[in-house]
Amino acid sequence: MPCSRTRSRPPPPPSYLIYFSVQPLPMSLVIRQIIGDGLILIVLGIATAFMHRNAAEA
Repeated sequence: MPCSRTRSRPPPPPSYLIYFSVQPLPMSLVIRQIIGDGLILIVLGIATAFMHRNAAEA
């Protein structure tokens, strides 16, 4: 009987790092893209949490 547990994979690297390895870009540009992407994820997470909090109170 196969084990029902699955191994979790590490998250994939940010796509900007893949682009950097394929087509060399200035490191400052790659850093700004990664930071900007992280900020967008945080803002979207906060917005999603805010929407779900209001839905749960109703």
